[in-house]
Amino acid sequence: MILKFKEISNMAVFKSFQWDDIVLDQNGRSIVFKQVNILYGRNYSGKTTLSRIIRAYETGVLSDKYKHPTFRLVLDDGNELTEADYPQKPLIARVFNEDFVRDNLQFAVNPDSDILPFAILGEDNAKIEAEITELKKILGANDGTKSTGLYKQMLIDRDALIKANESSQAAKTALEKQKTAKATGRGTGIKYQFNRFGQQNYNIRDLNKDIEYVCSDSYVVPPETELAMYEESITEQKKSDAREIKAPNLRLQDLIKDCKELCGRKIGTSEKNTGISKKCCSRGLG
Repeated sequence: MILKFKEISNMAVFKSFQWDDIVLDQNGRSIVFKQVNILYGRNYSGKTTLSRIIRAYETGVLSDKYKHPTFRLVLDDGNELTEADYPQKPLIARVFNEDFVRDNLQFAVNPDSDILPFAILGEDNAKIEAEITELKKILGANDGTKSTGLYKQMLIDRDALIKANESSQAAKTALEKQKTAKATGRGTGIKYQFNRFGQQNYNIRDLNKDIEYVCSDSYVVPPETELAMYEESITEQKKSDAREIKAPNLRLQDLIKDCKELCGRKIGTSEKNTGISKKCCSRGLG
């Protein structure tokens, strides 16, 4: 869409026209065209000249009434068009002015003139109709009995999405139950194994923090030997005190006395060996 005729020079009443200097609101700010615009003014005020500029982009031809014309249009997409661009017809436009009447409707003023067609109903419209039909076939629809084309695929994808969302929600619910049981499940939860994990007030928030930690890039799994050492450490228990060991009463002085007596006897009679044996047995040495 055209926002404004930024510059026009050497075209009828427009000698050196600057839109931003002339087309202003009551506060002195430049204004632009809207979706629908009405231009009105006295004869020779420039209305036809403006229509000719637009029509040049429709036909690729500019009226030869002007010598060395220049102009610049600003579009709503930020691009600008000048007099150098109209031969390529870069703007979609339809203009009904006196030039259109002269070129196409001479029969209105001269009955002997030929009627030139300016709207063709036939080949182009049939081509457009065929394209519309093909697009409708691709898009598809629901005729009440079956669905076709992209419409059918859309229904399939929608059902798949609903099922996927249901499965996802079910999985999330199951996971939350597992996490709750792991954190605070009666008897088996971490909260109730404080001898092993060391925290009596453990809850699901703590579990989520632990999961986030072990899933982070900075977490490194300890080697098996280190894990075994930790396992052994947390399973250690305090042993009961060892029972008191009583020292035996050896009666060393009696043994020493008997040994001296026995060792002082003369060897030679059969009674001596028997005596030694009896003495030793009586002292607990036999």
